[in-house]
Amino acid sequence: MTGARDEDLDRAEQVLGVALPTWWRDRLRERNGFDWDDRAGVTGVLYRALPVRDGSDRKRMARTAQDIAWHTERAQAEDSFPAGAVVLGALGEMPAVAVRDDQIWVRRGSLGWEPLGVVLADFAPDPATLPPVTQELPVFTFHPDPVATGMIRRSPNTCPSCDRARGWEYVKTPYGRGCLEHLCPWCIADGSAAQLGASFVDDLPLVNGGVAPDVVAVVCDRTPGITGWQQEVWQVCCADACVYLGPLDVAGALDLPEAVRNQYGLSSDRAELLIESGGGVHRFRCRHCGDEQLWIDLP
Repeated sequence: MTGARDEDLDRAEQVLGVALPTWWRDRLRERNGFDWDDRAGVTGVLYRALPVRDGSDRKRMARTAQDIAWHTERAQAEDSFPAGAVVLGALGEMPAVAVRDDQIWVRRGSLGWEPLGVVLADFAPDPATLPPVTQELPVFTFHPDPVATGMIRRSPNTCPSCDRARGWEYVKTPYGRGCLEHLCPWCIADGSAAQLGASFVDDLPLVNGGVAPDVVAVVCDRTPGITGWQQEVWQVCCADACVYLGPLDVAGALDLPEAVRNQYGLSSDRAELLIESGGGVHRFRCRHCGDEQLWIDLP
């Protein structure tokens, strides 16, 4: 998509009744709508930066109809939307990122709009500005690829345990006392975060499944957890903790062996409805017999 014209930017401001941030106008002049990549930032999400309405011809008007003003008007109907804010980013068809007085607000599903504590210019950082990674990521026996599962991401933030910016962080805030955001994976793996009171997985399903106490400790205190709507249920098989392989999209859920889907009542219609409504199908594998185990996360 080509860059926005000044007349279209001016028209958007007139409709909104507020001025767009200068930095944002400059970005839209370069490209009127683009991928807004915060995967290395605070949210870890790739957003769609909204265009302004392009009035140069009918095709462009139709292509940019769901613009900044259109999404802002929709968001203003939500009680939690901050007065005077402008929606700049979306996830799919849903408004997801807004700016007011240069401060970023994000829409967190059913929780509504919340301030993120980040200014616009620091959102979606350039990966080239991130701290260099000087060592390989630690190996987690029960969660072997936390980058692929989305639980470990590139980050500019300082770990509260080792007080170092090591280029990677855990995406969730762990259980426990205090606020231990932005923990690095090395402090999770070596138990330093646990010594500060951090715990990453609920131990009850593991204890009830007869898992040995030393294994429970490794999973709960030294393994990246899982994100979901419900309290996570780490799967157990053969009296041992299973290995977490990650969440499945609709295609992945439907590609599961029929016997596995039948075991969990995961018909094609249910799988599609569950995932598209914001729930999840999380896949595990037994370390001994190799059987597939699922955690069905209901929204």
